Amino acid sequence: MKTIKRVFLVVFCFLMLVSSIGCKAKSKKAIIYFEIQSEPSNLDPQIVKEDSELLLVRNLFEGLMRKNHKGEIVCGAAKSYKKDGLTYTFTLREGLCWSDKSKVKADDFVFGIKRALTKSTGAPFASRLFSIVGAKEMYEGKLAANFGVKARGDKVVITLKKEDKNILETLSSSVAMPCSEKYFQKTEGKYCQDASSIICNGSYDIFKWNKEKFAIRLYKNEYYKGEFKAQNAGVFFSLVSDKKQVDRLKRTESDMAFIPSNEIASAKEEGIKTISSENKCWFLTIGDCFDKNTKTALLKAFSADVYKNKLSDGLEYADSIYPGILGLKTEGELPLPQYDIESAKQIINELIKSSPDEKFPPSTLYYYDDPSVKDAVNAVLGHWQQNLSAFINMQDSTSLDALQKEIGERTLPFALFPVTAYSTSSEEYLNQLGLSGNINTAQNNLLKDYNILPFAFQSTDIAYTNVIESVYMDTGNGYIDFAYIIKND
Repeated sequence: MKTIKRVFLVVFCFLMLVSSIGCKAKSKKAIIYFEIQSEPSNLDPQIVKEDSELLLVRNLFEGLMRKNHKGEIVCGAAKSYKKDGLTYTFTLREGLCWSDKSKVKADDFVFGIKRALTKSTGAPFASRLFSIVGAKEMYEGKLAANFGVKARGDKVVITLKKEDKNILETLSSSVAMPCSEKYFQKTEGKYCQDASSIICNGSYDIFKWNKEKFAIRLYKNEYYKGEFKAQNAGVFFSLVSDKKQVDRLKRTESDMAFIPSNEIASAKEEGIKTISSENKCWFLTIGDCFDKNTKTALLKAFSADVYKNKLSDGLEYADSIYPGILGLKTEGELPLPQYDIESAKQIINELIKSSPDEKFPPSTLYYYDDPSVKDAVNAVLGHWQQNLSAFINMQDSTSLDALQKEIGERTLPFALFPVTAYSTSSEEYLNQLGLSGNINTAQNNLLKDYNILPFAFQSTDIAYTNVIESVYMDTGNGYIDFAYIIKND
């Protein structure tokens, strides 16, 4: 009997050991299912801008530098670097390959940066490279006699014209990813527009890109020779338009997803984990079809107290133009009229009396279609209608680029849209607003003419189920590096 018990115990321990090994192996073979919020138009590292595009590029390519699972900037395709004054010398790892088995060379990093600095490329983050000698001149189409990026054997040498605390982070971002000139020319203008016109040097390779019924499959890049090999077999990206990501996460039909801010509360109630980065500021613009007095009246009848309780989870009313990702604190109050509803009524009443039909001009507010802000916008328009007899229609728009032009053009009566900080650089963010300089001065210059006011801060939100481990959300540049993530089925 004792012998039988000993045999049973040995067999039981053996089975437990095999089971634990099997579970570990299973997590290594797992596919992560991720829902993105918009279909990428291309995956060209130098020109991508949308969150979904940046997410994919981050996992398909590797720069000289890379962010690790803690967000620290470490060597990527470079095995080491040294700094001598304003000159950085990066030595590439041995045996680096593209996913077509061709060699990754120092020249590929030089060509990638030159592409970003060719204005016709349309690189949205080209300004990140302007601290490099000759970079801004190249971007402006001028002859750069001594361009500060050179290939010397297995080394990439980059010389700056001034100190740049962000240069290593820039070299980990999409704009500085390598590009094989030979392969680029071979694609004849279709570079990274489909699965057959892209080669990768990152932790993942693209296996399939279905555009009819959108889906992208990434699998572990078997030719990747770096330090960040994927901890899972692959990632399957899908696009679902009904915006019920939380329901599918709950049913384990997906593992991770970008979710609208108004779904955060329901996600937490279902025990789904969320991670956020406050990187957007929504702006309300008032068009030049209104005179200064009308704009003043509208702003005197505008108060965060009117709408802040209508904002969805993940949004806060904006008390500056700078979202939290930038870590900036402005001094003093916004340079806008103080809330004074009686004064606003008086101004608008005079306007109405002088108008031919004695009504507030028929107007429309065009807003970027996001359910997280709709109730808050309705609260503001309802307040104006009730107190100023200003009847303003709402019209949604899916063209963010068109609405963002209102920062400078103001051809629409009213527009509401977000501006995203894609990094922690205040300079890059201000460039999107057509501004520069001191943060307080820039804010005052944007708001001084009563054409624009900050409306709300919003986070980019990612939700994931309990089977997902080791999630780190970067502040920008694609947010998630899937090489570190483990899925435990």
